Amino acid sequence: MGGKLGAVLLALTLAVAGPARAADDPLSLYRAAREANAGFAAAEAAYRADREAGAQGRALLLPKVRLHGQVLELRQSEPMAFGGMSLRPEGTSASYGIALTQTLYNAADFAAADQARDAGELAELRLRAAEIGLLLDLTRHYFALLQAQDGVRLLREQRAAAEHALADAAERYRLGEATITDRYEAQARLDAIAAASLAAEQELSIAREQLARVAGRPVEAVLPLQAEPILPPLHPTGIDEWLTRTEGGDPRLRILRTALAIAAREPDKHRALAAPVVELVAEYGRDPMLEFLDLAGIRNDGHTASIGVRLSVPLYTGGARSSQYRQAVAGAEQARRELLEATRRTAVETRAAFLGVETGLARVRALERNLASAASRLESTQTGKSVGARTTLDVLDAQQDYYRVRRELLSARYRYLLSMLELRALSGELGERHLAELGDVLAR
Repeated sequence: MGGKLGAVLLALTLAVAGPARAADDPLSLYRAAREANAGFAAAEAAYRADREAGAQGRALLLPKVRLHGQVLELRQSEPMAFGGMSLRPEGTSASYGIALTQTLYNAADFAAADQARDAGELAELRLRAAEIGLLLDLTRHYFALLQAQDGVRLLREQRAAAEHALADAAERYRLGEATITDRYEAQARLDAIAAASLAAEQELSIAREQLARVAGRPVEAVLPLQAEPILPPLHPTGIDEWLTRTEGGDPRLRILRTALAIAAREPDKHRALAAPVVELVAEYGRDPMLEFLDLAGIRNDGHTASIGVRLSVPLYTGGARSSQYRQAVAGAEQARRELLEATRRTAVETRAAFLGVETGLARVRALERNLASAASRLESTQTGKSVGARTTLDVLDAQQDYYRVRRELLSARYRYLLSMLELRALSGELGERHLAELGDVLAR
């Protein structure tokens, strides 16, 4: 009876809790982050705001239509003399009209329209840079969480091995086969591992929170790397081709190039403020005051219509135009210098990322061989201890070296994969398909 009741309670508990969430991979977390990450949401809002610059630029070249009207209460204290007649208009007067203005020539507006078109392209580039930044940031924190989990797991294994060594040393001391020194050394090593485990647990908690912050939701479990992953090779394999790719595709450089194009037009826009402005103007309306002309023998029903071309030439603006021109020239020079500096920085970062991939794979292979050697050393040291040729300290040192190499190997694999993603981010190619490819080396 009690067993049946316990089974029912367990079933109810599971039903309320719902099914456990499957372990996340980088692609699923990235898609979640696109929906919930506050920083990326801000970038999308900025994109929607900035792309309106294109519509505003087109509006500079389109006709402007204005409707106007007014209502006046007329009180004339003295009659007006007009055409030999005495007129005294009084009462309510309502006038209205519609006016159209179309720019025919305005060099400043033409330059501003070109800038607005580039500003729309700039918005697209900034959003793309935000996507790549989010993807890379999430992947870095994903690997940081895996590395923190590895640290906790390996320390637990090492602690179990140290506890076994301590128990063995205590038993051998009890039997008179070892000195008290072996026991103290095993205890000291166990205490050191316990202290390191506390720090590792803290790092794991922080890494999990950081990944959850980027993903925009809690992260319960993530897929680890396969035990023996087949790391994908880099393609293309030459540094020169990667330098060409990053120079043309780095989102930061593309943003700065577009910003330079906008800044380069700014002096032209301010220079053009001194040029003539030609506009087509047309207006139609009604003014009841004009009906009084009928009384003077001039036929008029109060309606007016006009069309013509208006020319305006600025003569003096108090020095503002000259100051704005000098400011724009300095701003364009600043944009050129920033692009030059960013281009050099991208080249350095490309070489660093390429070397990280090239040497990273060699380091992984070297650590794999080192791990095999460390495992053989540990096994032989344990065998030597069993026949009295090695001490407990020798075994503890061999264990520590073995687990150190395991941690370094796992870290080198993460670093290799991350360097590949960083290189693709610099070239502007990084996208969801690369996260999907990353899933091929994860344990599912």
